[in-house]
Amino acid sequence: MSVRIARPDAFHWWIDAVGGFLTFTRDRLQIGNIGNPRNEVAIMGDLSSQHAEFLRQAQGWVMIAHSETMVNGKLGSSFLLKHGDKISMRAVEWTFHQPLSWSRTARLELSSRHRLPMGMDGVLLLSDTCVLSESGDAHIQTPWQTPVAISWHRGQYWLRGPGDLQIDGKTYQGWGPLGESSLVRASWGSFRFEPGRPAHRPS
Repeated sequence: MSVRIARPDAFHWWIDAVGGFLTFTRDRLQIGNIGNPRNEVAIMGDLSSQHAEFLRQAQGWVMIAHSETMVNGKLGSSFLLKHGDKISMRAVEWTFHQPLSWSRTARLELSSRHRLPMGMDGVLLLSDTCVLSESGDAHIQTPWQTPVAISWHRGQYWLRGPGDLQIDGKTYQGWGPLGESSLVRASWGSFRFEPGRPAHRPS
């Protein structure tokens, strides 16, 4: 029997042979320097205390810049982001990935010398579905030839993938439930979810 859980607000997603991702499911994300504890993503670099916000809206991801920010070399204060956009927050540079137009799951990847906390490789803005495969159209590229998908369904995340799925010590065939803290092993690879710090909400 699966257990319904509240959608986790933030967690760490470690994928074997790929890397780690700061993962957020909320519709608002704040980025700034490490001096502001309300920043969900804090970077040691030339950023303002509250440099920018990312908002998940019906038309896609919108970035509201509170300090000097450019997208594809153009300075502005509000941007509707698209796949492949180059974001410059002063010297801190990102690439925005949203490869599947039907999904609002997106990924932020640092392209400057700066680093994310805990040596993470990217920031995942997780919506209802996340596709992992070797294809360039996947939300997260992996060495896995057959696509694997994470989906939110009936109050929890589920994994769909080929073959036997060992999830937290139990075996499922092709489809199984994920908890806030889960370890997955399969013939194609492995990954784990670890609870992250709760996202801070403005008072």
